[in-house]
Amino acid sequence: MKKQKTSVERMREFFSFMLCRQAEELAAYAQDLLSEGLITPAEVDELNKSVLLAFGMTGEESAKVRERIVANLRKAETAAREKVLECIAGRYLGGIYEKLRVYVPGSYAAFKSQAKALDQCLITNDYPTRVAKGVCVLVFIERAGKPLATAELIPSGKGWRVGQFYLDERKKDYLAGPAERSALKAWAKANKLKLEA
Repeated sequence: MKKQKTSVERMREFFSFMLCRQAEELAAYAQDLLSEGLITPAEVDELNKSVLLAFGMTGEESAKVRERIVANLRKAETAAREKVLECIAGRYLGGIYEKLRVYVPGSYAAFKSQAKALDQCLITNDYPTRVAKGVCVLVFIERAGKPLATAELIPSGKGWRVGQFYLDERKKDYLAGPAERSALKAWAKANKLKLEA
């Protein structure tokens, strides 16, 4: 006759299962970051060692280690994204066109500031990560040092397609007008980018 497990044994088994599952999820997340070039193989090894250490600890200690691992992953992801955004911004010339300053932002803080000033979804829809992954490029337009518009450029087979192009979204008429469009075209020409009509 098979011996039934005590409630303590069942709880230990359940805890072990959950810990393994979370460790696997963290390892998969680390591999995703590695494949996207956001962290190095050495950082993945360090994270995996930390996860393995968590297995030998009590529940409370293990939870603290897992929290630290997740925080470190997020920190590594944020630092890598900042480097990528800075690199992307460095590829494009900023300048004054049609009396408007036009440039590609190079930091998360710039995205956050623009989103707040123009009530745009740049942070809630995670545009910094989309830009870092090459899905699009965002171009900011300012007048007299104040945010005026944001243009989304999407790579296409023939050049760049202008996606969303908005002014302050709190206003009734928030679509970019002729001055902003003209400044974007002049900026694109200076950067040798072909905008689709």
